[in-house]
Amino acid sequence: MKNPVVWLVTMSFLLLSSPAISSSCEDTKRDKAEFLSSKVGEMLVDKFGGGQDIRVQMTSCEFNSYTDTFKTQIEIRWNGTFFSSHHYGIDGEVRMKTDGSGVEFSQSYASDSVKKLRFWQGVIGGAVILGAVAVSAGSEKQ
Repeated sequence: MKNPVVWLVTMSFLLLSSPAISSSCEDTKRDKAEFLSSKVGEMLVDKFGGGQDIRVQMTSCEFNSYTDTFKTQIEIRWNGTFFSSHHYGIDGEVRMKTDGSGVEFSQSYASDSVKKLRFWQGVIGGAVILGAVAVSAGSEKQ
């Protein structure tokens, strides 16, 4: 194309309409994201010293086909290991590859009980790099 403005507008339109842009997870992608997010929640509870009755809820999910990554919002609730009357909660965003690698968690909320755990354990805010989530062979199907 000889006109650079027309070329730029055309390329912008193609890029914005391409499937490389993140979109809501659907069907098996959502199932896999929910499974992996649940495992991330369990990993985070372990980092805080463990717990019982761990409940992880994925509240949103986006899938980027270009980078093959999930971005999910999760809410994690659990009870204390020794005192089940101690209730903990943390919410945040999880970014990870669809194979369970490259897991990062960014906190958006922490209950007062979690903040106290952080104080005693010396955990610093910001993104937590968790590495990889173990995926069983039966759940690797997309």
